[in-house]
Amino acid sequence: MHNNVLRNTGYTETLQYQEQQSDRKKRTRTRNRNIIWFNPPCNDAVSTNIAKRFLNMIDRHFPKGSTLHKHFNRNTFKVSYNAMPNMSRIIAGHNKKIMGSTANLQE
Repeated sequence: MHNNVLRNTGYTETLQYQEQQSDRKKRTRTRNRNIIWFNPPCNDAVSTNIAKRFLNMIDRHFPKGSTLHKHFNRNTFKVSYNAMPNMSRIIAGHNKKIMGSTANLQE
C-alpha cells in the first residue's frame, strides 16, 4: 500500500520491513508496591482495636468509586503496633538531657 502511494507521487524507492532480532532475553519488570505504614503506639490500657477502626475508616472514606481508591485502600495500607517506652521513662530521659545541658553551662 505504501509503495503504491510513493510510486504515484513520483518516488522510485520501495519500502521493506526488516525485523530486528535481538540476542537478549526480554526482562520482565518487577513493580515495587507503594505501601503506607500506620504505626500507632501500643498501650495495654487501651481496649479499642485501633487497627480495625483505622482500616474501617479507610474503607468508609475511600470507597471503590472514589478517585483516590487506587492509592488509599486496604492493599496499600499496613498496620503495625509500635512498642514505645512508658511515660515515666520518656520524662526521666528528657529531664536528664535538660539538667545535663544546664550543668555544663554553670561550670
